[in-house]
Amino acid sequence: QSEAFRRTNAEELYREVKKKWVSIYPAYFDSTKSITEGMHKHNTGRRLSKNLCIDHPNPEEIVRALNMLMIRSIFEGDKCYPKDWMTRGRWKVELKDNNNVANITHQYQYNETYAEEKLLREIGKKLILVRKK
Repeated sequence: QSEAFRRTNAEELYREVKKKWVSIYPAYFDSTKSITEGMHKHNTGRRLSKNLCIDHPNPEEIVRALNMLMIRSIFEGDKCYPKDWMTRGRWKVELKDNNNVANITHQYQYNETYAEEKLLREIGKKLILVRKK
């Protein structure tokens, strides 16, 4: 196979993975961000309660938390969260394994919204452990 053919297949696979995996941004876990803020209820990005967040999580901490959970992910350093465009980077995270079963919710009937919320909570718990080390 030619190099161009292999590269095209890899790019197609990457695009397919990106469509199916969930996006995770550092702002989701940043305790300095708000869920609702001010008179207009402006959300700056946090998706969890503060007890599951840390101040200004960095990419290395998030990668370590994902590794602790054995969750496959792809880091995209050139992407940014629309509500927090100054902070660069996002992860595409696999919710399902190869058997189409949610990674985090094996014991429950699969529900994608529930699985994503549970995944965020589990990442938040691990971030707290990573930060304490």
